[in-house]
Amino acid sequence: MRSRKKRKKIIIGAIAAVVTLAVIGVGAAFAYMGVLNGKLSKGIDEDTQLALTDKSLAEPFYMLLMGTDKVANMETAIEATRPCWRALIPFRKR
Repeated sequence: MRSRKKRKKIIIGAIAAVVTLAVIGVGAAFAYMGVLNGKLSKGIDEDTQLALTDKSLAEPFYMLLMGTDKVANMETAIEATRPCWRALIPFRKR
């Protein structure tokens, strides 16, 4: 009789521990998401906020990324990435 009561208490304690850890984990995840949301929306004024629109996730999202591939000192850039490229392309100096 004692072993059943003891086993039942252990099972209840284990379930309580798992539920407690799950609640703490979900709370930490929500707190982390709140911090990230705060950092991402920091510095956005009301005019910009009004210009942003919600989009459906079913529609494709298009974005134009602008930049340059030009490197000021190509020789230094090649030397910096040489260990990565060595396995793929033999390095030749001109």
